Order: sequence, then structure tokens, then C-alpha cells
Amino acid sequence: MGQPDYGAGVILDGFPRTLAQAAALDSELARNGDRITVVPLIQVQDDAIIGRLAARRVCRECGAVYNMMFKPPHTKGECDACGGELYQRDDDNAQTVRNRLYTYYRETAPLIGYYYAKGLLVEIDGQQSIDGVKAELRAAL
Repeated sequence: MGQPDYGAGVILDGFPRTLAQAAALDSELARNGDRITVVPLIQVQDDAIIGRLAARRVCRECGAVYNMMFKPPHTKGECDACGGELYQRDDDNAQTVRNRLYTYYRETAPLIGYYYAKGLLVEIDGQQSIDGVKAELRAAL
């Protein structure tokens, strides 16, 4: 069957998350004559992740997303698009983000070694500009 043509590549958002899922995905792809050719790892320091997520606000009315550090609304607490109230989701507070990072290190981080050993891991600096991250992703894929 051969390698499918995905153009610039395919990003599997959130899958796999565990070593067992990665092995199952590899087996299923191999069964179909396919394989993973690159695994981008976007590196961001924990403090930056916590800060970015804790600064996120969402409009109760239209769902628009703001970041108080990088993309704040023109009027504090008010959506630029519809005037709705902005709020912080329960899962965006600093302690919840720390708990999510703990889960990541416990369950998902082992995938880094798995894909590194296969020669598929490409590290990308996630603390640069969005355009910089996009450019590195495109180059990797």
C-alpha cells in the first residue's frame, strides 16, 4: 500500500497518549502498509505553560478566546466581538494546569523516549513566536 500522501503532514491531536496506544497505532499502521515518519515535540517550559493557560479567558456568549498576556480584550472583562462577559474556565487555573502537567509527565512523557529511539522525534522550540513554531513544524513535516 505504501506511504499515503498527506501533503505537509498530519497532526494527530492528542493521540496516542500512552506507550500502549503508540504501539497499537504502529501495529495498525503497519498492518495497512503505513507508518509514522515524524513526531514533532513542541517544547515549552512548565512555568510558561502554567502562565499561558492561567491567563486564558473565554467569552460566555460567543466562546471567543483571549489571553491576558498576549491577546487581551480592549475592555477588561468584556469580549471585543460581542460584549459578553469573559471568564476563566475551571481547568485553566494554575493548580489544575499543574495537575495536568503531572499527568503528562506520568503518562505521556514516556512517548518522547519511544519516538526518539525510533529516530522520529523532532524537537521544536514552542517558546518562540507562533510564526516561528509554524515554520519549524512545516519544515519538520
